[in-house]
Amino acid sequence: MPSLSVGVDEFTLILQPTNKVIVIDWPDTMNEIIDVFVAKSRLMDLFGEMAFAEKVPAGYTNGVTFACRPWYLVISWHDDFPSMGVCVRFSAHAYATYKQEFKERFQSDINIAVFLNMVQDGAYTTRLSRIDLTADYYDYMDDLLPDRLLSPDLIYSRLKDGSYSIKNWKDRQSVRNMSGLDKNGAYETFYIGSRAGKTNGFLRVYNKKQEQIQTMGYRYDEALQYKGWVRFESSFLHDYAHQMTEQLLSGYMTLQDLQQWIAKHISDRYRFVDTSTNEVTAFTDDLIGISVGTNAAALIAPSPRDNTFRQSLEHLRVGSGLYPALYKAFSMWGDGADRQLIEYLYDDYVYDFKMRLLTGKDEYKMREMRLWLQKHGMETAKYPLESYLERSKHENISTLEQYED
Repeated sequence: MPSLSVGVDEFTLILQPTNKVIVIDWPDTMNEIIDVFVAKSRLMDLFGEMAFAEKVPAGYTNGVTFACRPWYLVISWHDDFPSMGVCVRFSAHAYATYKQEFKERFQSDINIAVFLNMVQDGAYTTRLSRIDLTADYYDYMDDLLPDRLLSPDLIYSRLKDGSYSIKNWKDRQSVRNMSGLDKNGAYETFYIGSRAGKTNGFLRVYNKKQEQIQTMGYRYDEALQYKGWVRFESSFLHDYAHQMTEQLLSGYMTLQDLQQWIAKHISDRYRFVDTSTNEVTAFTDDLIGISVGTNAAALIAPSPRDNTFRQSLEHLRVGSGLYPALYKAFSMWGDGADRQLIEYLYDDYVYDFKMRLLTGKDEYKMREMRLWLQKHGMETAKYPLESYLERSKHENISTLEQYED
């Protein structure tokens, strides 16, 4: 059953001191701004103490973050330029985790409008410098080929040959340039608008299902539930992002209000039109329907699972050569040889690798394990081991006997 969901992916917030600050006073002002923001956002209540960040956004010199986390959330500043303010960058994974942890801790849902209003203070002004709004199309079929799933390749091919055009809400052509990423003869991703310079925004359309499965991203489990998942990700920057800040702060928004607001901003700027009929496509029409309140968006709360451990398992299954080695043993020495090899490897792991770590004989490897566990252990252990092994469950393994004779 096709469904459409809208949301906020990632965003960057700039906190500017209310009064003009000279360089000599900047450290004290900057620390005050960060202390107030962290308290109002409840970040330390959720994630603990902050540490200096190794990676900060371009243009900034220093930052703080939550160490040993699988996502990117950094608060940064420039030592010598107070005019740059304090930059707060939430990655999509960090924002999803923040929303989940906030709800579990305070029994209250939070969204971008609630968040921005919550962190307001007289010590600084707030404005978004970037916000990415998304429209996710799950199991949508193609407009012109109803037996095929909607895909970036079909859409981009029609844009190139003129079958589709893109207009804004004023019915004007709104695209000056577009580009696609061709992989094995198909366009898995394409961009509308320029990503360089002082652009106020651009659109990225891509196969989200494929991306999450290939990278085993934090929405991997969600991707497995659908036959197709196409994402329209609209980035609003600079002046557009500033204007959107004012809109989000202008008054109370219900969840439905916010969904309509997101759908409106995407569909007002990017409407895909069938040039043979001059009518918007079905997927655009559905998004417009959400923006005007005639359609309801699917309510999906993604689970921000850290899939790094699953990536390790997948490497063992697919990329390490383990399975081919087991089959070679089976082929050369017969039934049971592959199991014997697994048992040998387990014994070798216990009496060599594991024992060396437990007895302190391999400090370098132990330090490596500690660092990994600090960063990924807590998030990964929230889910039972069985949930990472589902792809390896084979209830009818006895049916292999007919092939082993």
